[in-house]
Amino acid sequence: MIVEEFEQVRVALQAEAEHVAASLTATQEHALAAVDAAVDQARAALATLDERVRAEIAQERAEVFAAVHAQAQAAWTDDEPWAGPPAPDEVGDDAGHEATTQVPSGNLDAPGVDTGEVDAGEVDAGGVETGGVGTGGVGTAGTDLPHDGPSDVVQSEEWDDEDPSPTGADAPEGTQPQA
Repeated sequence: MIVEEFEQVRVALQAEAEHVAASLTATQEHALAAVDAAVDQARAALATLDERVRAEIAQERAEVFAAVHAQAQAAWTDDEPWAGPPAPDEVGDDAGHEATTQVPSGNLDAPGVDTGEVDAGEVDAGGVETGGVGTGGVGTAGTDLPHDGPSDVVQSEEWDDEDPSPTGADAPEGTQPQA
């Protein structure tokens, strides 16, 4: 009898051990599945975070590049501002014949006024041919020449090809050549 009771306890314990082992296996599998799901979720979160960080870094790099580029352009413009009319080779033959509001440095009586120190045949800012005459200024005769007023203004007969009229038909009023 003791042997039979012992055998019954042993069979019951073995059944209980198998049940516990099966429960542990199921718990382990459930725990491993939960861990795998957590790892997958963490990987997805890290991938999303990595994409956001890379996008922010790229955006910041683009902003820094744009700022540095703008500063470089501003520095170039500030270092070498253009203060005069366009050069003749940039615009054409008429570049030096136009009145300007900004005047390059040189022999000037007042801002924006041509002193008449030009080559023969060049038209000053007033549209009057100076013919290389003294320091006349815009549209006036040279101050170093004697004159009584606009009727005594003497102009050169060397007119520009663009204005072939030495009679003064296209010349400003009061500056026609006198006979």
